Amino acid sequence: MVAKREYLVRTFSRTKRKDYENYILNRIWNRLNRLDLKPVTQQYVKRADGKYALLDLYFPQIHLGIECDEGHHKSNALNDEIRTLEIGKMFQAVKENEIMIERIDATDSIEMIHTKIEEIVQLINKMASNSKIIPWSEDVDYAALAIKNGTLSVYDEFTFRTISEAMRCLGKNYDSLQNLIGCLMNSI
Repeated sequence: MVAKREYLVRTFSRTKRKDYENYILNRIWNRLNRLDLKPVTQQYVKRADGKYALLDLYFPQIHLGIECDEGHHKSNALNDEIRTLEIGKMFQAVKENEIMIERIDATDSIEMIHTKIEEIVQLINKMASNSKIIPWSEDVDYAALAIKNGTLSVYDEFTFRTISEAMRCLGKNYDSLQNLIGCLMNSI
């Protein structure tokens, strides 16, 4: 549980200097009150045009993204819609089912924001109960699981804490490789 706590503290501290986004994402997480779903903030998504987008909050087990539209988003509504469609297409290329993106207008009244948050929390709970999710655990050794299964696929939704852990599931010893590179660099 310590690893999960540390992950959550790190994850929700990524919204520094984004006061409205920070409030909204933390309220969603706290209202949700589920430790079986893994929240990912600032989820990197490579777009078709070669650029990238960052989802404010993403739940990989249920393929749900949440975007907080702050004041500057009002003037970029068309760009936001295009970005949402591109993100959906990129996830669709990886997953059989399309990602759903929910938007919250941070410029709305606090009452409207809270109403939208409650709707999203209900949606998350419904999606999680309607699908066979693998409960989030920081204790699962995904490299060992991939080795045991004999396969590794983008559909597995495994997460690796370190490069070394990811390399191990591919039969490589990253620590030895890193030491070798260090020795080579020192000999130059």
